[in-house]
Amino acid sequence: MAPLRTLGFASLTPRVLEFLERNKIVTVGDFVSQELDSGVEDPEIQKFKSELATFLEECHGKWENGDEMLQKNLQAGSLSTGFESLDSLLKGGLKDGTITELVGPSSSGKTQLCMHSAACVAYHHKFSVAYVDASSSFSAERVLQMMCGRRCSSIAIEDDVKEAMRRIFCFKVYDVHGLLEVLHSLYDPASSFPGPVHLRLVIVDCLASVLSPILGGNNAQGHTLMMSVAQILKSIAINRNICVLITNNTVAAEDEELKPALGESWKSVPHVRLMLAKDHDNNSCTVTLLKHTSLACDAEVTFCFDRG
Repeated sequence: MAPLRTLGFASLTPRVLEFLERNKIVTVGDFVSQELDSGVEDPEIQKFKSELATFLEECHGKWENGDEMLQKNLQAGSLSTGFESLDSLLKGGLKDGTITELVGPSSSGKTQLCMHSAACVAYHHKFSVAYVDASSSFSAERVLQMMCGRRCSSIAIEDDVKEAMRRIFCFKVYDVHGLLEVLHSLYDPASSFPGPVHLRLVIVDCLASVLSPILGGNNAQGHTLMMSVAQILKSIAINRNICVLITNNTVAAEDEELKPALGESWKSVPHVRLMLAKDHDNNSCTVTLLKHTSLACDAEVTFCFDRG
């Protein structure tokens, strides 16, 4: 289970952390399984217990019949990626309550597609976007160009474009602990996220940048941290009904073909998985559907990135 220190709760005060250390409590499982007497009447510890109980309740699934699930899928909202052919492949675009993963080697267009989606959601849909930049690839200048092409510059920006740019909030992270902290802040509606309440899209680019270094060999703690990231991403998507767009790198398989990084354990995390391949000669991108909960796989589309 997830290490308690990675949950990012506001109630994890120094006094609570000292209490956990004194009782040799490291993970959520440790806290739930131990019978604690000393210190549990402390208001700070009571507040932490309440926050943890709420989080665990929301993370747990529930029984749903087939018709309920069908109606939920039919009623789910969509956000455009800004590419008509890709939206058509996804039957409307990025779906609420869904984790969509873009997979591809370096320079395959993953970040460009993320920024284009952010620009489209902020400018055309007028919703807020949280862009978690784990690869130092986000470019406000490129997003501006995607919104307005050649008709404006960073010096003279039209009011509607300026408002759209203000709806995109970028946060840079450099390790898995920073990633977990910002994801928990996005999950908690009472957090310090600066954007307005109508947050509709969360982007994490690129997960492999912070997860790959902690994996490998028999690193059980690294795997636990990775699954903690998976848990909070699913909670953001499903419990907050938000579109989540993540990127992942590729590694060479035994047959030398490329496959998604992060291993078999991560395979079940995204609801939708897309493989990207970019043709640099004509600046086009081919997207192949690898996984989808309600569509046939192996379908593909090709579209051109804006050269502006």
